[in-house]
Amino acid sequence: MPSGDWRLHRRKLSGDFQLTNVGIDEANNVRVDPSKIACSHEHLPNGQTVLRDDYVVFRLARANGNSVPSKLYLTWNGRNEPYEIEVPSRKRPAVLVKWSEEAIVRIAASVATLGAAGIAVLVATGSITSATAGFVAMAGLAAIVFGITALSPRIIKWDLFRHVKSVSVGPAALEMFERASLSASLTSEDTTEQSQTLYDLKLRLEAKLTYVAKHVLAPNPYEPGNVPTFLTIGSLKADEYLTDEQARLAYEILELRESEFRNLTADRREIILAGANKFVGNVRAEIFTSQVLKGFVAQGWNTTRRAYPDISGNRDLRVGATDTEVVHQVIPIFTASMKSGLARRAAAGVDKRSKARGKGKVLIVVPPLSKAKGTVIESGQLEIQVVTLEVALSQLGKP
Repeated sequence: MPSGDWRLHRRKLSGDFQLTNVGIDEANNVRVDPSKIACSHEHLPNGQTVLRDDYVVFRLARANGNSVPSKLYLTWNGRNEPYEIEVPSRKRPAVLVKWSEEAIVRIAASVATLGAAGIAVLVATGSITSATAGFVAMAGLAAIVFGITALSPRIIKWDLFRHVKSVSVGPAALEMFERASLSASLTSEDTTEQSQTLYDLKLRLEAKLTYVAKHVLAPNPYEPGNVPTFLTIGSLKADEYLTDEQARLAYEILELRESEFRNLTADRREIILAGANKFVGNVRAEIFTSQVLKGFVAQGWNTTRRAYPDISGNRDLRVGATDTEVVHQVIPIFTASMKSGLARRAAAGVDKRSKARGKGKVLIVVPPLSKAKGTVIESGQLEIQVVTLEVALSQLGKP
C-alpha cells in the first residue's frame, strides 16, 4: 500500500509484511514503534538502514485477542515525528483456498480407501455377500462425492481432481517466485520482453544462458566463431555467478512440466510468471555483474556489491583498497548499444550521488560485444567512460 516515501505490502503466501523505501535516497535508523502494536510481532525494523528501492520484511499476527493494527508509525534519522502508514488488510488468496480444497479431496480419498479395505474384510469373513458389498461401495462413494461438493461446491469441476496430482510447485518454491516478482525493478538489462507461457520462459532462459556461454564467459568472446565456455546452472552457482536462490529459480523454471503448470490455479501461475519473468529478464545482467565483481577481486581490489539497486536502478560496485582512501564506482549494465538509453540512464545524476572517493573514477562497464563501449557520457562535472571489463581492469590496474 503506497504511502508517500514508503510502501507497505502484504505477501500473498506467507502473510509477512514488506516495507519498501520508495522515496528516500538512504533512510538510516529506521524504526517501527512497537508500543503502538498490541498483537504478536517479529523482526520489526529497529535501527536498520534502508536504501531507496530496498526493503525490510517483518511479521505481525493476531494474538491474545489483539488484532493486527490498522496503522504503523515509522521514524528515521531526520524524521523525528512519527510517519503514519496504513496496514493492508488480510485477504485470503485463492492459492490457499485451493490448498484447502486439495486437503478435502485427500481426506476423502483416505476415507474411501479405508472403507474399501473394510468391505473387503467383511466379504472375506463371509459377513456380507459380494452383491451387498458392491451396493455398499457405490452408496459410500456417492456419499463421499456429495460431501465433497457440499463442503466446496467449486470442487465439482473434474479438472480440480487432476490438480491434486500437481504438487511439484510447493509453498517454498512459490514464496521464492513471489520474492523475485516483488524485488526492486532492475534497469541493468535493456530487454523488456515478457513471456506469457512456460514454454516461452524456458526458451528465453536457455537462449540467454547460451549468449552468456558464447559472448560473455567465453575465453575469447570477440573472436568470430569462438568456442563457447561450458556452463550449467550448477556451474554458475559453484563459480558464484548466480546466488543459491537464483540457481533454484532457474531449476524450477526448467524442470516444471507444462501439464503441471496448466493444472495449477490461476493465482499460482500468475505468481510464477511474474517472478520468472523478472528473473529471466535480468539473468544475463546478474551473471555479468558477478563476472565484473570477480574480475576486480582477482586483481586484488576490495569490492562490494549493493544487495539492491540504487536510486537509478543500478547494481553498482564499490572498488577500493585497504591502504588508500581511493574508491572507484563501477556500474555494470547489460546493454547492446547506446540506442536503448540504458547507459545514459545509468549515468544520470551520478555526479550528485557518486560513491567514488579521492581520485576514484566512475566507470560504466558493458559486455564485450556491446556497441556502447568507447562512449563518454557527461554527468554534471563528471565524464563517465563506457568500457568493457578488460579495459576497466587495465585502467584501474592493481591497488
